[in-house]
Amino acid sequence: MTPPISYNLISKFRTELMGLAVIWIFLFHSKIYFPKSVLFTPLRILVSTGYGGVDIFFFLSGYGLMHHMLAKNSSCLSFYKSRFLKIYPSYFIASIVALGISFVIYNNVSIKEAVLVLTTVGFWTEHYMIYWFIPAIISFYLMYPFFYSYYRKYEISLLFLVVSVSILTCVLLVAADATHFIKLVSRIPVFVLGSHICYLCATGKGDVSRKELFINLVAFIFFVILVIVYLLTKQYWSSRDYGFAYYPFILGTLPVCLFAGIVLEKLSPILGSKTFKWLIPFLFLCGSASLEIYLVHIQIVFSLGEALPRLVPLSETKSAWLFYGHYIEYFLYFIVTLLLAHVLNKISAFIRLQLS
Repeated sequence: MTPPISYNLISKFRTELMGLAVIWIFLFHSKIYFPKSVLFTPLRILVSTGYGGVDIFFFLSGYGLMHHMLAKNSSCLSFYKSRFLKIYPSYFIASIVALGISFVIYNNVSIKEAVLVLTTVGFWTEHYMIYWFIPAIISFYLMYPFFYSYYRKYEISLLFLVVSVSILTCVLLVAADATHFIKLVSRIPVFVLGSHICYLCATGKGDVSRKELFINLVAFIFFVILVIVYLLTKQYWSSRDYGFAYYPFILGTLPVCLFAGIVLEKLSPILGSKTFKWLIPFLFLCGSASLEIYLVHIQIVFSLGEALPRLVPLSETKSAWLFYGHYIEYFLYFIVTLLLAHVLNKISAFIRLQLS
């Protein structure tokens, strides 16, 4: 008898899903060029919507936080400490290096700017940050013990309330011309949905019925349609950011994670063969350092790559070979990013060990 499909697949392949998400984000940040041919249209859509990997991060973060709270039932203070040590050492080191690179190359980093970045206050006060994701996830961490305490009482009612208030807040942010915060607020629904799915799994309600599977499939199809419609019409919204780029992922993140988990589960026997046995370990490798890959890539590796012609005089031939847009360069960027990310991951793990 075929075992039922379960949301537990998201937990089983959580690290691999993180790996897929960070690769998707890497493609988006890299802005890889594909020929303007119908054959390459799916790849262009995939790359141009890579910011959706951030939604997967938030969804899986909500899932992980609920799992942490249910398993350890830790105090609010110990929860904050564990979350702080989870992300801040990597963030601090990456930000120091990024600020140092900016100072050496452009000589335009002030003490005020450095303090705003390192404390994450800059995102809230001056709409400036090297990494906006960090202050966003920190704010989610800060509110999570309170969300958790009320969620245990009200469950689905609180979930609908939070999602509704988040969407309404996005509308008000547009009206107040404070669209800078939409990329944060629009991710709250997928974050709390991740927590809800984890709670279902923990309470033995994680099996997906045929009806629920059909609903997820419909949501996924509708999500794809919304994304395509947005991509075809986004030029009409270019004068003002209404957040339309983010809204489809409120609907699509759960089915994307579920179906990706189903695919990984079904393909596991095939991926265990000699030909493909590297794939799941590679996704796990990327997922285990996903935060560090995000931190290292665009601000450190890319800033150095863009500044290379200014630092090292190159011949016209070599400059053309390294020109932004070549696939070899993207591959080298990713390899260097992966290596530096795992070094940063190991250093941060050592710091956590010393402080815990």
